[in-house]
Order: sequence, then C-alpha cells, then structure tokens
Amino acid sequence: MPELRFFGEGADGAEEVARFLAVSDRIHPLAGAVIPDGVALVDTGGGAVVASLNMARDVLGKLIRGPLVLVIAADRAAELSGMAPDLFDVRAATLEIASVPGDPAPTFALHSAETRDRPQARSQAELQAEAARLRAFADDEIPAGSLADAWLRLGRAFLDAAELGEARAAAEEARRLAEGVGYTSGVGDALALEAQVLEQTGPAEAWEQALRRALVLRREAGDPAWTAVDLCRLGRAVAFLGRPEEAEGLLREAIGLFEKLGEVRGRAVALGCIADLLERRGQLDEALRIRQQEELPVHERLGDVRSRAVTLGKVADIYHAQGRLDEAQRLLEREVLPVHERTGAVRLRAITLGQIAGVLQARGELDKALHLLEREVLPVLDRLGDIRSKLCCETNMAIIHLERHAPGDSEAAAELLRSAGRDAERLRLPEAAMIRDLRRNAGLDR
Repeated sequence: MPELRFFGEGADGAEEVARFLAVSDRIHPLAGAVIPDGVALVDTGGGAVVASLNMARDVLGKLIRGPLVLVIAADRAAELSGMAPDLFDVRAATLEIASVPGDPAPTFALHSAETRDRPQARSQAELQAEAARLRAFADDEIPAGSLADAWLRLGRAFLDAAELGEARAAAEEARRLAEGVGYTSGVGDALALEAQVLEQTGPAEAWEQALRRALVLRREAGDPAWTAVDLCRLGRAVAFLGRPEEAEGLLREAIGLFEKLGEVRGRAVALGCIADLLERRGQLDEALRIRQQEELPVHERLGDVRSRAVTLGKVADIYHAQGRLDEAQRLLEREVLPVHERTGAVRLRAITLGQIAGVLQARGELDKALHLLEREVLPVLDRLGDIRSKLCCETNMAIIHLERHAPGDSEAAAELLRSAGRDAERLRLPEAAMIRDLRRNAGLDR
C-alpha cells in the first residue's frame, strides 16, 4: 500500500483540498490520497473544489502518483457525477450504488503509472456480458469520461484474455468517448491500448502511429510518468521496425524520466529494451549484464513473478546465442515455463515453448523441435490472433524442414514460407524481406 494522505472532513477538509490543488508540490507528488467527505466538496462553493479536481485530472499524475480515493454517500453521487464527470468511476461507483442504495461507495481517479497487480482473470462470457452492459448505456446516461474508463478497463481485460479483436474494439470505443469530451489522458490511454493490440496483429505502421499520437498527448498534458512509459513503448516499436539509433534515443530519454520520478520498475523495463538492442548488435556480454544486474534484481525485489520469468527467458536467448545450450534449456524448462503455466499466460507459454524448440533445433534434434512447434506453438498463436509471432513460428518451421531434407520437407517449407510471407507483406513487417531471401536461397520461388 502507498503512504496515503488523508484530508479532513467537512468544510475545513474541502478548503484543505482546494489549497492542495492550488499550491501542491509537483516535483514531489503524493503517493496517494483519501478524501473521506466527498459531500463537503459538493456543498462547498457550489462544487468549485470538485470542479477544480475534475479539471486537474489530466495533470493529476503531477499531484498524486498513486490512487485518489473519494468517498461520498450514494444519494449524492449523481451531483458528483455531474460536477466531476471524469473523476466519477462507472464501475467502482455507479453500478455499485445502483445495487446497494444508501451505502457510501469509493470512486477512483486515473493512476499515473501502469497497474501493478493484475486482476483475477475473468471468463469470456463475463467479459462479453460486461461489454453488452456498457453498450446498453446511452451516451448521455453516464458521463462520457467515466464510460471511457470502463471501456478501457474492459479492453485491458480482453487483452489479458487474448481476445485481441474485442480489446481493440473496446479501445476504439473508449477513444471515441474520450475525444468527444476532450478527455486528453483517456484518449492517450485508448491509443496505448490499441497499440498493444497492433503490436501483435499489425499493421506495423499503425502500431507506431498509435504510439506516436499517444506520446504527443502525454507531452501536451505535461505527464512525465506516462510520457516515459510511452517513450519506452515507442522505442521498442521503432527498434522492431529497423531503426535502432532512433530507438536508443527514445529509450534513453525514457530512462532519464524514470530516474527523475524514482520509478525503478519503469527504468528496469527501459534498460531491458536497451539490452534487446545490444543483443541484436551482437553485444551479448553487455546485454547479459543488464539482464542479470539491472533488470532481474528489480523484479525480484518487487515480487513481480511474471516479469522475472520474461526476463529469464531473454537471458536464455542470450545463452542460446552464446552456444550455452544446456544452460538455456535448463532455464527455460525449470524457471520460465512453470511460471507461465502456473499463471495461465497462454501466449507467453507458447513463446517459451518456441524458444525451447529453437534450442532443440540448435542441438540437431529437428524432429523434436518441429513436433513442438506444430503441436504446441503454432495452433496457440493462430487461435490468439498473434499474427506477428505466428509468421515467425512458420518461418522457423520452414527452416527446420529445409535442414531436415526428409521426403515432403521442401513442399512443406514452401507452403509455410508462402503463408508467413503473405502476412509479413500485408502487415509491412521487416521479416518480409528475410522471408523473400529465404525462399530465393532455397530455390522455392520456382
């Protein structure tokens, strides 16, 4: 729990909140805040304090880095939602108030950093039911900012459940609502969510464009925390698209902002992206040092099991590149794969199995590697709609067929490369040129 500041109650509490908004220290924002008497904010000065708090939402990350908890009696909630539509949370308050009349309910403002704890996964039926409920609201029935927030939360839940089409649709609806009322940070959040989907499905240009639009909004709002996050995301995208120098500049800027904010997790993630660049350049020792000395200690100290497993998977990639195949396979099978299986991370499990297949291929165990990719990896990526990872898997399978030289391998390789090439060309991915070269060098263009 963050160290929460509790404001007072009644008129004195409302004045205290007003003073905080007027003279707060934006260099050292509060870790979190609780306003226990929301009614006083509504009643004081005709709701002027609530209006000020609502107007501050796009810069709230400068004032309060963690949660803002505002408590108000249910019978006054409608007044609050009218005066502060962007602060009013449709899921935490509106629906709860409707089912439990008379009880106070908290409303939460936007967090300025990424969610730390993943909510418990919900079934597809539950997510679809919530989407139907949100669609039933008329545009003027719930404040647009609140409804945009609800769609954003639902979109992230769809993304966690690997429902990529639903996640993008939710993000687009959130963006439509947020743009309609000038809710700048909501538009930025929606664009960032769209980019997360586009990273897996393409097209690559749309992925980069969404991130650039989000970054412009973060800079305009003067929000350093989200600016740093989006700089990091854009750096990863630009690196993937083959512009490593530009990517490094973006990542270094993100690291500087994370350091000013004291955001150790964000700094570790950005350094991990730098390690990705170093690995592509062949600077394996320095990439490994960053993974082991800069990234892993942070994830372990914070108890972030999933991020630790992902980083260990990247350590295994470096071991593989260094020819340390026993160490790579042992790390993947004993440290990485069990975590993704235990946490239900279906996509990460498939990616890890693909890494194990790569180690088996390097050992010359081609039948085992091909079996793993055919049975455990490709069907999962296809089902999830992760086109980018799927075409990479198809390409790897084609390479194994070409290395094996068994009857029918040449035809199978040609078909796999045709499928991968179509997707890479359609999405304008850098892999398209590599696949064309592979087909030509293998004599499969005839």
